[in-house]
Amino acid sequence: MDYDSKWAIDLLRAGTGQPDAEFRAEQDETIRHAAEGRGRLLVVQKTG
Repeated sequence: MDYDSKWAIDLLRAGTGQPDAEFRAEQDETIRHAAEGRGRLLVVQKTG
C-alpha cells in the first residue's frame, strides 16, 4: 500500500471534526511506517 500523507491528514480532520487538525510530532512518520507494513500500531481510545 502506498502511503498518501494528504489523505491521512484528510482522514484525521474528518475523524476529529477539526478542519485545521495536524498530526503531532512524528505521528505522520509512525502511521506511514505501519501503513507500509513495516511495523505495528497501537490505538488507544476513550471508553464511555
